[in-house]
Amino acid sequence: MFDNFIKGWKLGGAVRKLVMKDKSLSLFPILSAIVIILESIAIFIPLILFTHNETAVSLLLLIIYYIVTIFTSSYILAAMLIQFNSFLNGERSSITTSFSKAKEFWLQLIEWSLFQTAIILVITAISQIIKKDSGALIMKIFDLAASFSISIASMFAIPIILEEKTGPIKTLKKSVEFILNNFGNTFGGFFYSDLYPLLFIILGLLIVIVGIFAIISLPILIAAIIIILGLALLAYGLILRYLLFNTFKFIIYKYKTEGYLPEGIDGDLINNSIKVKNKVIM
Repeated sequence: MFDNFIKGWKLGGAVRKLVMKDKSLSLFPILSAIVIILESIAIFIPLILFTHNETAVSLLLLIIYYIVTIFTSSYILAAMLIQFNSFLNGERSSITTSFSKAKEFWLQLIEWSLFQTAIILVITAISQIIKKDSGALIMKIFDLAASFSISIASMFAIPIILEEKTGPIKTLKKSVEFILNNFGNTFGGFFYSDLYPLLFIILGLLIVIVGIFAIISLPILIAAIIIILGLALLAYGLILRYLLFNTFKFIIYKYKTEGYLPEGIDGDLINNSIKVKNKVIM
C-alpha cells in the first residue's frame, strides 16, 4: 500500500512538472469556471424570480442548465486536451487554435451533454420515488452512489471522444471497458496524484477560516489579506487539480491504447502504480 503511494506520488509529480511547462493550460480551468458561473447566473436568476409556480418552466430551465453547462465544460476540457496534445507533440498551439480544433467534435460533445442530462434526470426521478417510499436519508445515499458511479464510469469519456469520435453510449461503454481492463477492482496509485493539489485546497480553506475569525480580533485590512491569501491558495489548488486530474487521465489513456508516453513520464512507474485485478501490469 505504502509502496503504491510513493509510486503514485512520484507519477503525479512527474505529470505536474510536465503540465507546468505549458503555462497556457492554466487558463482553461479559469475560463471554464468563469463561463459556467455566468451561465448559472443567467439561467438561475429567471428560474428563481419568475417560475415560482411554473413547474414545467422550471424543469425546462433546469434541463437547459444541465445541457449548457455540461456541453461548455466538456468543450473547454476538449480544447485543453487538444492544447496539451499539441504541446506533447512539440507544437506551440494558441488557445484560439485549440478551441477551433475542438469544433470538430461539437456534435459528439452535444450528444454527450444530452446523454449526461438524461442520466441526471433519470437519477433525479428515481430519487423522488425513493424519497416517497423510503425517506430522505435513503434518497441521499442513492444520489451519492449513483452520481459517484456515473462519474467513475465516464472518467475517460472526453479522451475517447477526441480519439474516436464515438457517440455517448459507445463512449460510456468504452470508458467502462477501459477502466475494467486496466484497473480491475482497484485504481492503485491513480488517485494519489490528487493529493498534491488537495494540500493547497485544504490549506487555503483553513487560512480562509482563520481570516474570518481574525476579523473579530485583528484590523479588517489584515484579516482581508489573510482571507485573500487563503482564497488564492484554494483557487490554485482547484486549478492544479483540474489540470493534473484531466491530463493524467489523458496520458494514461494514450499510454494504454497507443503505447505513447511523453518525455519525463516513466512507463514502469505507471505500470507499477496501476493494478489489474490483483496483479501488476507488466
